[in-house]
Amino acid sequence: MAQQGRFVRRLLMAVDIEGYSRRTAATHYDAQVRLLRIVQCACRYARIRQVEPQESGDGLMLVFPPGLDEARVVPALIRGFRHGLYENNRDPGEFGPIRARMAIVEGATARSPNGYAGPASILVNDLVGVPVLKRKLADARPDSDVAVIVPHPLYADLVSQNYPGLSREHFSRVELALRGEPVVAWICLPLAGPAPDPHGAEVRWDGVATVLTVSGLATVAAEFARRHRAAVVAAGRATSPGGRDTHHRDHDDPDRWEHHPPSHHDDVDEPRHDLHHHDDDLHHHDDLHHDDDQSHP
Repeated sequence: MAQQGRFVRRLLMAVDIEGYSRRTAATHYDAQVRLLRIVQCACRYARIRQVEPQESGDGLMLVFPPGLDEARVVPALIRGFRHGLYENNRDPGEFGPIRARMAIVEGATARSPNGYAGPASILVNDLVGVPVLKRKLADARPDSDVAVIVPHPLYADLVSQNYPGLSREHFSRVELALRGEPVVAWICLPLAGPAPDPHGAEVRWDGVATVLTVSGLATVAAEFARRHRAAVVAAGRATSPGGRDTHHRDHDDPDRWEHHPPSHHDDVDEPRHDLHHHDDDLHHHDDLHHDDDQSHP
């Protein structure tokens, strides 16, 4: 009998970028880096210190630790992702403004040799790609930049209870057929715009991933840090007498690190990466907005 991992109930989130496959490969790197920053913003809002990712190019699946206060975390993730999109799209890069789909699911999962196993990980990836979600996001332009979908059990447990930041009036019911089985889900289209975090530090949008939210993303930070150090070294050689190599001085000089000093978080072999913030709870008392046009199924 094959070895089986221990199944634990966890919250999972999947995100996909709209129109990614229609863009050129040259813009994909920019989109992926920006998506990581947007996801980092969402995790910071939710006070999530550690998550585990599974990447898919134009998207990302995040598996959160068990035992979270989902009534607090789910609205904070949506709010933070919405704000991250707003900040990113104020100054879009080569890819252009990013619009995305988000699915949030809760269910039993177990670690496997290639990520996570269990029906929840299958469901969250199925939901984020359903045609009705794509269509609703396309129809919501320019009012909304993100379309959120949750399965009925999560809606019944959280959304229908009108916890702060979650209003059932903002979700519309859809009936789906996934893998030959009927599934009921609920969709929300928060209005595009700022959604500042009243209890957290301002999120910096400096173009460089420094302290990362999820394991596996450190390679992005390491690449940016490598390029930054190379540029500093080149500048030092050009300005120092005799073109002296200033690499060691630059690495140790904190003034050379504009936004964040080097730390063990930049180590690509580190299995997880913590955010540095306070763990006090968020209490959002303003409801998420949504697109009022619910004419599409």
